[in-house]
Amino acid sequence: MTARGQTVNDYLLGIVLLLLAIVIVFGYFPGLFQPFEEEVDDEQRVMADNLATELVENSTVPGTDQTVSFRSLNRSIDALVDDSARVGVPEWLRWNATVHNASGVVTDDGVALQNGSVWNDRQTASTVRFVRIPTVCENGCRLVVRVW
Repeated sequence: MTARGQTVNDYLLGIVLLLLAIVIVFGYFPGLFQPFEEEVDDEQRVMADNLATELVENSTVPGTDQTVSFRSLNRSIDALVDDSARVGVPEWLRWNATVHNASGVVTDDGVALQNGSVWNDRQTASTVRFVRIPTVCENGCRLVVRVW
């Protein structure tokens, strides 16, 4: 009889199997932590859609479809920030509107088309509208409105 004891190889094999089992369990059950995440309400989805529609309608160049003026869109976003209650946004609701092109946030003369509450990568109700801004993005930009 030999009193071998646990070797380093046995220990490492056990740890690897334990970690592998944990990864497999979490991989097959991705909704395991879902009860701990905030859900997005239908009310927030509707609010994001309404805000995006309001911004596009107030900034559209007359006689065109989905073509907006940079300055008009910037004024509309700023006006919504200053007077959110006018369009029915509750005080407790946070929102952000940003216009993106292929290289990032759209800017013109140092003015960025971005305003609202600071979004910190949390779960949001988002609405995207594709708009064309003649002076900045001829091929189209994305107006992203997030509500949380």
